Amino acid sequence: SMDIEKLRSQIPTTQNVVYMNTGWSGPSPTPVVDAIIKRLEVESTLGPASPQVLESGRQTRQDLREALATFLHVSPLELTLTQNTTEGQNIVMNGLDWKPGDEVITFSLEHNSVLVPCYYLERRHGTVTKVLPLDPAEDQESIVAKVEAAITPRTKLIFMSHIQFKSGLRMPIEQLQELARFKGVLTLIDGAQGVGHIDLDLGELGVDFYAMPGHKWMMGPDGVGSLYIREELIPQVLPMKVSGHAVDSGHGYQDFVGKPQDIQKFELTTTNDALWAGYRAAIKFKEQLEVGEAEQHSLKLASRAKAALAAIPGASITSPLEGPGCTGLVTFSVAGWEPKELVDALEAQEEISIRAVSDPANVRMSLAFFNTEDEVDRVADAVSRMVVP
Repeated sequence: SMDIEKLRSQIPTTQNVVYMNTGWSGPSPTPVVDAIIKRLEVESTLGPASPQVLESGRQTRQDLREALATFLHVSPLELTLTQNTTEGQNIVMNGLDWKPGDEVITFSLEHNSVLVPCYYLERRHGTVTKVLPLDPAEDQESIVAKVEAAITPRTKLIFMSHIQFKSGLRMPIEQLQELARFKGVLTLIDGAQGVGHIDLDLGELGVDFYAMPGHKWMMGPDGVGSLYIREELIPQVLPMKVSGHAVDSGHGYQDFVGKPQDIQKFELTTTNDALWAGYRAAIKFKEQLEVGEAEQHSLKLASRAKAALAAIPGASITSPLEGPGCTGLVTFSVAGWEPKELVDALEAQEEISIRAVSDPANVRMSLAFFNTEDEVDRVADAVSRMVVP
């Protein structure tokens, strides 16, 4: 089973702070930083555009695609490399064929990277966004019932997070996917809090589009991500930004031939191969963990955190307390404290790194595979001392 101390010894952040902010950005392990530096050194030593450096860069991207595909149980032909989750979501939202009156279903708790593309789509194409009210701890049946009631013959897409960043609520994607397929509706999932946090088999999940980062629970560098598109849907998504990757290069400019089936049509020109090398190393680091280990560990820590915090006078948990909606994200509020003030005090006095979220205003803990019971207890003790000095 998981040797937490051995893993922590390779994550320098854990030696310096109680780091519970992985849902914002994960602390990169030493092998990730090493891979980035090594790649930059190769480029600066041999020359960035020398043949062997260009070739090893291509190889790095190919290895990364294959490693990601294996990790997610999909084909490498269904993954395009992006900078972050938001880019992937914009590729899909701007690339589908929209008609005025087409409907998108989403939820009130969603991230701006979900809601803002929906609103821009309304302005540009006359679509209709149905924002369904969602309680931070809403039960799974209720969510499915709301979506079922909201679907009409004009519904084209359900656009939602796998896990809500504001409360850690895990959405019933399996049931919603089944419902969507039955009704002929597409699904676009914001996987910002999903990939690397919970076990993910995208092939089995059956969703149409899944956008994800590499820098959060995957613990790669900032600026790397990917987008999964189910193979048969790739031609339906038109690239809005294009480069030579979007055309068949065997042709001159007069006889332009597009590549609708090739997911690399969404990729532009120069990117940073050092970052891709770092992301590849991050996946390798995650491959040390057994299937289910990280997720179970997070859930166990989350239960412990909820119990300890709930015992503090004036503290209330806003995340789901039990059941399939639970994840390693725990949100809570403390009477008489602005979340931001509490976060700042914990950082300054206790070297605890967590964050505040708004609407509803809460403090959010991200409990990852490298966090410990001792760290959870330290946070609960610190909060309790602040509340009852």
